[in-house]
Amino acid sequence: TSGFGSEIRSIGPGTVLAKGFNNAAGNWVAIKHDNDLVSIYGHMRTPSLVLADERVDEKTIIGFEGATGFVTGSHLHLSLYYEFFTFIGPKTGQVYFNYFEGSLNPLDYINHF
Repeated sequence: TSGFGSEIRSIGPGTVLAKGFNNAAGNWVAIKHDNDLVSIYGHMRTPSLVLADERVDEKTIIGFEGATGFVTGSHLHLSLYYEFFTFIGPKTGQVYFNYFEGSLNPLDYINHF
């Protein structure tokens, strides 16, 4: 099912790379997959259930759909990266990640996991 509070699972096997909260993505988590791509899951209801360096797969519940961050309603924001990095926002002190640079269209890779 989908909608507020729905379970979010990893799109494939990998290791939790980072997680955090920022004003744009809300509660988010990054997973580095076995093929070296990184998937990001944003706007989760609460902080991710998984920990850094934890192994996950498509059966692992990593969080729940929400409306945190800069949104107008509940949804999951899924991004896919071939290059991923985090940085501290100079004005907020929050952990951000590269939103556009290094990103890919997830639909082009959905069968690669």
